[in-house]
Amino acid sequence: MSDETARHRIAALLDPDHSDAQSDRVGSLAEIAERSGDRSLAGVAAFNAGTLALETGDGRAEELLRRAETLSPDPALRAAARYNLGHAALPAGDAPPTDSEEAGRRLEALRRAAEHFRSVLDIDPRHADAAANTERIRRRIREMESLRSDLEARERAMEELAEELSELAEEQDRQADESDSRARRGEAPDEGDTEAQRSVSERTGEADERAEQAGADEGTRGALERAREAQRRAQEALEEGDAEEAGAHQREAAEALREAAERAAGRADAPGEAGDDGEAGEETEGNEGSEPGDAEGETGEGEEPGPGIDPLAEALLDKERREREQRAQYLQRGQRQRVERDW
Repeated sequence: MSDETARHRIAALLDPDHSDAQSDRVGSLAEIAERSGDRSLAGVAAFNAGTLALETGDGRAEELLRRAETLSPDPALRAAARYNLGHAALPAGDAPPTDSEEAGRRLEALRRAAEHFRSVLDIDPRHADAAANTERIRRRIREMESLRSDLEARERAMEELAEELSELAEEQDRQADESDSRARRGEAPDEGDTEAQRSVSERTGEADERAEQAGADEGTRGALERAREAQRRAQEALEEGDAEEAGAHQREAAEALREAAERAAGRADAPGEAGDDGEAGEETEGNEGSEPGDAEGETGEGEEPGPGIDPLAEALLDKERREREQRAQYLQRGQRQRVERDW
């Protein structure tokens, strides 16, 4: 492709009145970047393709911006590409992560974003927006590290809870077997049966308290509540000498304990809770615009998630609500430096 053809095609594709959809314009600009023999023109085409892709959520954004940063001999355009790469690397999603694995993925994305913003300063040490975004993302990294640590602690607690509830279910089943055996022989429960049931009931109550402290979901807590109620009725039946009724309630308690264990271990088919970027951090300055006719905007997270969110993220969400008023100020300060055309 000749340089003149490349220049005319880039200019046409960046015309605000161009009729093609943005996704088609991204593809056309990417093709120019691939075919142009002039590194400057190829870099401009790749940068604008990547910026358009970033603004529309197109998955090609990072690849195209990296190509622009590699191809262009223009320091200003390379700095702009690195800046927009910072936005492209930011994790998608509005609600906070509900497991440590997802928190880890988001943490790595935030680290990449911070490094992209910081690298802009290697080219342009006076780039105020890049410096501000670097610090903001680093604060979000610290918040996400803390949240991931909390999630890991919760997951360990829930694993231990699930194991204990499984053991309690097995013990409750054994007591039900004993009650059923006594009922078949026509025998009344003895004091040992009553004490054994009291012990299991007490341990279930302690497990319920730990489930609450660990932030167990409503399904787990509901199953534990049913187990405790069945155990109460079993205790009453044992004290009244009714082995058959006691066995029935003990079976019911064992089933509820197994359900609680499954839910605590995350294996139950239960309605989920809201989950997925809960760093709820500060807004970053907007991405560098495409040439010409770039739209004002930003590529951050921060919309408030729906109900049912994990309690561990509540503190971060409260912080997000307080900072909503600050975001307008961030955007006002985030004026983007345009990359000069070279045609």
